[in-house]
Amino acid sequence: MTEFNDFHRPFRGNDLEWRIQRSGKTSKGSLWAIIVPYLTSRAVMDRLDEVVGGGRWQDTYDVIDKGFICHLMVQCGDHWISKSDGAPETNIENIKGGISDSFKRAAVKWGMGRDLYQCPTIYAEFVERNHPGAQYLKIDNVTYYWAVPQDADEKIPVSPLYKKNHRSIEP
Repeated sequence: MTEFNDFHRPFRGNDLEWRIQRSGKTSKGSLWAIIVPYLTSRAVMDRLDEVVGGGRWQDTYDVIDKGFICHLMVQCGDHWISKSDGAPETNIENIKGGISDSFKRAAVKWGMGRDLYQCPTIYAEFVERNHPGAQYLKIDNVTYYWAVPQDADEKIPVSPLYKKNHRSIEP
């Protein structure tokens, strides 16, 4: 169904969270941190509700050795189509985190957030502790504060599948 093309619509702003992928200091002592965007589970749920309706999708989980498989099913006519993916338990809130990660990974198989995997290198801005949205990072037992650059959303490429099927590429 063509309605599923809307799963490829870009996520931006509050639908994304950012984490540090790698960080360190240069040989001259300058700090650097590469950040990457990821979807929130709520953004995926909202997109599913918006595109197919709250009663036309469901998720179930299998527990595997220290992880979870999410089966994300969408109703298409009289049939349910399922796409699945898994994730391990996480270090923080291990069960909740593993379930959430497997859900988001299954959503990628439906096309949601796939453009995030094509994101170019984006560097964090190091800021003062009281900066809005500041997060902390420890390097060599020293705490630094970082924020997502204001233009980060603009740097994320739009999925070619979305461009192909839509005239407007606005999120």
